[in-house]
Amino acid sequence: EGDDRGHASAGSRNYPERGGEPRTIIVDGMTGLRVDKRDLERAFGSVGRVESAEVDRDSARITFRDGKSAKEAVRRFHGGQLNDRTIDVYFEGQNPPRRGGGGGGGG
Repeated sequence: EGDDRGHASAGSRNYPERGGEPRTIIVDGMTGLRVDKRDLERAFGSVGRVESAEVDRDSARITFRDGKSAKEAVRRFHGGQLNDRTIDVYFEGQNPPRRGGGGGGGG
């Protein structure tokens, strides 16, 4: 009884072996957006092969096949637009990088 809670920590060390590059990114700032897994796979598939996408209420988590694609996704999409909403994109386990430009309202 009660000995099934030890397995939860195993997943915390699952960085990929090759080069150790993180392949999972977080998309934040999606509150109120009506996007599903397929929308995200289509949008982020432009930078590389998406292995999985999970959508939460106000964020999503996307795992790419390789770290290079994940890095490109952060570079290209962070501070960008998804359905007219500005989103933050950053590696899982990190704090979101600050957007440059001091919040000017261009657009």
